[in-house]
Parts: sequence; C-alpha cells; structure tokens
Amino acid sequence: RRRTGEAEATIVREIGDLSIYGGFQEFDVSKYYLIPKSGELRLGSRDELFFYKKTRKINWKNTNLTEKYKPDAVFSNGKWTKPLK
Repeated sequence: RRRTGEAEATIVREIGDLSIYGGFQEFDVSKYYLIPKSGELRLGSRDELFFYKKTRKINWKNTNLTEKYKPDAVFSNGKWTKPLK
C-alpha cells in the first residue's frame, strides 16, 4: 500500500521478449546495457536499474562499478532519477 504522491517501487514483473506489451511510456534502450543495482535481474526483485551506453569502455568486474563508472541513466522507484539522453 502506498500513500498519495509516493513513488511506486520498481519491481521486475517480466523478463524476456516484451514486444507484445505496450506501455504508458516506452523508451528505446537498445543502445544501453542494463545493470541492476543488486547485480542480478530476477522476477519479483525491487531494484534500481542502471543504464550504460554500449559505446563506453567499462571494466564490468570493478567492485565499485557505479562509483567508478557513473551510469548514463537510472530508473528507480517507478521514475527516471537520471533520464535517458
């Protein structure tokens, strides 16, 4: 249950080909890698989603990934806290 004006948590409800679904807003993220904050994308998880442009050179094994390599976009609690460009 949430109060009026509160953001809804980001919950992973489906994984895979979602092309049969539509949305209120749709974003083309084909030029980005999606990295969940927890490190693992799974059904039911509540997570921040980090987006990195595929053209960037990033050491994906870095233990402080989001500190060393700032995300290009962030989706958290049902909204873009750092929007796609």
